[in-house]
Amino acid sequence: EHGKLTLSQTLSDISALKGVKDIALSADNRSLYAITGNNNIVALSLGDNGQVIQVEGSDTQTIPSQNGNITGLAISSDGTQVYVATQWNGLVVFTRDATTGGLTFLQRVSDSGIDRSGIVASSGNYVFTIGMGAKHTLSVFQRSEAGTLVSVTTLETSGEGYGAVDYQLAISKDQQFIYVADPD
Repeated sequence: EHGKLTLSQTLSDISALKGVKDIALSADNRSLYAITGNNNIVALSLGDNGQVIQVEGSDTQTIPSQNGNITGLAISSDGTQVYVATQWNGLVVFTRDATTGGLTFLQRVSDSGIDRSGIVASSGNYVFTIGMGAKHTLSVFQRSEAGTLVSVTTLETSGEGYGAVDYQLAISKDQQFIYVADPD
């Protein structure tokens, strides 16, 4: 039956998942990443049935952001990288092991347009951020052959200041359009 929902698994006993703010699923459906607003990414491995499985005796792997509390999370379209926007100045790039879901630090992007608290989205070989600061800035990056991000362009929005803003980003499949939702 199409549209019928059936509860498959509940993970209420995993303390690392208390207060989850955002989740992202890898394109191969093997890894689920969660952020709780602190400085860690929680990585969950998924079985063929979509349920969380234990890896090395644990349900989760916890990976530090390398740059403060995490405010945004995205996975590259090909599943090889995970991007986290952080509360204090920047975007952090991790490479993803497709077998284990483990993450390895690759790059900290300090010119991400994120002075304080930002979000991140990914489409194809492009990564987009919007963050708060003296000016709220939308930034576009492209992955190089080495996997690191290179700045393509930035656009200052009409927003300014360090107060929390819950922006949302959506990118068209052909990367021709970026939609920014600003709740203010």
